[in-house]
Amino acid sequence: GFEARALGMANAQTAAADDYTATLYNPAALSARRGVIAGMGLTSSIPNLSIQLARPATTSGTTPVIPDTKTGVTVGAVVPLGAGIDERVAFGIGIYSPIDYTFRGEILPAQTPQFYRYQSRNDKFVGLAAFSGRITDWLNLGVGVQLMADLVGDVGVDFRLSDRRVTGQTARVEFPTKLAPTAGILVTPIDGLRLGGSWRDDISLDFSIPSKLTIDNAIQLDLQVSGIAGYTPETFNFGTAYTVKVIPLLISADATYTRWSQAPDPSLKLKLDADGELLSSLGLDDTLDVNGAPGIDLGFRDTWTLRLGLEHKPNGWLVVRAGYGWHQSPAPVPVGSQNYIDPSAHQIGTGIGFVIAKPMESYTHAIHLDLAYSITVLNDQS
Repeated sequence: GFEARALGMANAQTAAADDYTATLYNPAALSARRGVIAGMGLTSSIPNLSIQLARPATTSGTTPVIPDTKTGVTVGAVVPLGAGIDERVAFGIGIYSPIDYTFRGEILPAQTPQFYRYQSRNDKFVGLAAFSGRITDWLNLGVGVQLMADLVGDVGVDFRLSDRRVTGQTARVEFPTKLAPTAGILVTPIDGLRLGGSWRDDISLDFSIPSKLTIDNAIQLDLQVSGIAGYTPETFNFGTAYTVKVIPLLISADATYTRWSQAPDPSLKLKLDADGELLSSLGLDDTLDVNGAPGIDLGFRDTWTLRLGLEHKPNGWLVVRAGYGWHQSPAPVPVGSQNYIDPSAHQIGTGIGFVIAKPMESYTHAIHLDLAYSITVLNDQS
């Protein structure tokens, strides 16, 4: 969940989002609500997962790895543009960042029992920006981008064996920006009913760090280390939201199609190329080359996620929320050498909100304080 309101409704927000979180759930919704909107939040994820082995782990590569507790902050804003066109265009930004670092990813051996989807899910900075336009009174369209950066660089070391001295050392690190497009549509056919759809392209952090060690120009060792971390698959979201005004109660429902079948090989790529005058003269330049372990096929399948959210406003200062979501597993039951344990899961959310006050009498929006708790229960798998 991007913030407390969404989390309390189990993220059923494709047609219900009405603030800066629409940059994630549906960019088209940014222009559906007028006025400047800003917010910030704090989110903490506390895993309580366990893996029991039938036999004790014999090597470090088969010792289960459990996700860690993660805490992050969210911040965002929606700004309407063009007062002369009745604020029909809006710009929004949304940012999530872990507190301790910008990004942390783990690439574990395939035989290590692990929860692929949850291992580093909240360990990355997410930057979102989008534009939205109110085309007619019943149609809103939006486009945006999701921001991430790759990690590339190289390291070079020249070593003189005769006097055991490093004669040259260089290092270069770059973080080229990577953008993944997003788009959305929001339709309001009748008063109180909203239909929404959104799309987010896949995105990941690709890293490549080649290193070169040269010894007296006689031996050259080129080590290539590369991989993919923090993968987020392509996602299609479909949602509806209806407000029962007499209660008043907002009912929202989402269906999300996620293309996990396109998930790339998550294994670490290693390649060692040995060369130089000395090795060539001994005929060892090709013998010492290493291409690393072969890649793996995750065998993941595309999934559906179904969500239902409720939001009730019993009076002018209190909001009560609840939600349920079912997350289909993308992973086959691990029966071979791969141990990606990702069973289907049930998400239950609940939340409460308070309308604190209006900062100015003429200001159209009030200050809201929202609290939410959500639990995701994974099915047992054996």
